[in-house]
Amino acid sequence: MVDLPAHLQVKLLRALEDRRVQRVGGERAIPVNVRIMAATNRLPEGEVEAQRLRADLYYRLAVVTLTVPPLRERREDVLPLVRSYLEHFSRHLGRQVTSIAPDALECLERYPWPGNVRELINVIERAVLLCGGTELGVTDLPRGITGRRGAGHQRVEESEAWGTSLDRLQAVPLGQARREVVAAFERRYLTELLKATGGRVGETARRAGINERSLYILMRRHGLAKEAFKERRHA
Repeated sequence: MVDLPAHLQVKLLRALEDRRVQRVGGERAIPVNVRIMAATNRLPEGEVEAQRLRADLYYRLAVVTLTVPPLRERREDVLPLVRSYLEHFSRHLGRQVTSIAPDALECLERYPWPGNVRELINVIERAVLLCGGTELGVTDLPRGITGRRGAGHQRVEESEAWGTSLDRLQAVPLGQARREVVAAFERRYLTELLKATGGRVGETARRAGINERSLYILMRRHGLAKEAFKERRHA
């Protein structure tokens, strides 16, 4: 709602107040009976103060408000979410991953999840895709979550650096292997670039030679959140 241009906020408020809308090019008002549910990851009061959100529209919408804490503040939800998306992606991707190892689950529960539930979903999808057995283990999770360091053996070290398993790649068709390697490279490239810029999206996009919208799409795809890199920068 806070991203809605000011002139459209006025029209929405009028429609809510009058309970009528008019089609583009139409000549008569049409009665409507609707309920609106709006969500935001920003503080509405701050957006009102910054004049990005009309105060009258905010108070018209804020009849009943619910605050959903970030995932890092409700660790008890990690296990049911992991189980749900593990089952979903196993079925969707045609995999036979039916369980998760205790140490892998411990890593997921300990991780602060700066990208919230969306990041967890992306991590589970990636892990299911790369898992070579029926149980999802620590080695199937990104190193940023497990805290693993490079192994001594060059083959294993290169595998972890790319975020995928060389043995796994040899077992799939070339097209699929190429997609997995490209995805792993994209995530590593963006991670290092975001670290270097302290999570500044504009600067990261400039260095990558892409626009900010494209960068946001890639960040969502790989479960990356700019806030995580800002925290690391000031740590």
